[in-house]
Amino acid sequence: FTPFQSQWSSTTNEVLLGANASAYHSLPIAFNTWNNWVLKNLYGDETQNQNPQINIYSNPLPLTQYEQETNNIGQGIGTAVNLLIAFTLIPASAIYFIVNEKSIGTKHQQFVSGIS
Repeated sequence: FTPFQSQWSSTTNEVLLGANASAYHSLPIAFNTWNNWVLKNLYGDETQNQNPQINIYSNPLPLTQYEQETNNIGQGIGTAVNLLIAFTLIPASAIYFIVNEKSIGTKHQQFVSGIS
């Protein structure tokens, strides 16, 4: 087998693994996938039903006090924004028709003309 050759390096002894930093388990999963691929290419023999495999168990560290406080602040800000939208935009859209009718005077015009 030949590993992936980087465009930045002239050697073939390096591998570039892409991982999403916001997902805790993405780097160990990518690393394990690469290792399983290498292991199967070196020692896997389909004729003898050999299927070597590396299992990985990843448990992230618990959040620190600072990380928990930051998450709580973010959730509080999100809740405040949702309440702000609920208590300002929705009543404003409902009251718009009342204010618009009062300024134009359509109901008064209908009453004066006898439409009621």
